[in-house]
Amino acid sequence: MGSNFRREVTMLGSEEQGLPDQVHSQAWSVRRGDIAGASWRKSSWSGANGSCVEVAHLQHGEVGVRDTKDREMGPVLVFTRPEWDAFLVGVKHGEFDSI
Repeated sequence: MGSNFRREVTMLGSEEQGLPDQVHSQAWSVRRGDIAGASWRKSSWSGANGSCVEVAHLQHGEVGVRDTKDREMGPVLVFTRPEWDAFLVGVKHGEFDSI
């Protein structure tokens, strides 16, 4: 399939730390509050070793992905819904099985 994903990375944190309140792309923006207020979930197959990612549907239809080891201050990958859907199709069709 050869999917091509555009990624935006934002950091959670306080304004005192100099972190952005908003991340912009050409088509949309994500606010820190959208990420902090999201309902994050991880796979039921995840173990207790902390090697997991969490996924959340964000306020304006984007999908966020973050590492469970650094929930508060770590980076969050933000995908548009079409990008996320293309990724899921690739997973279901084995596109990433060799990775």
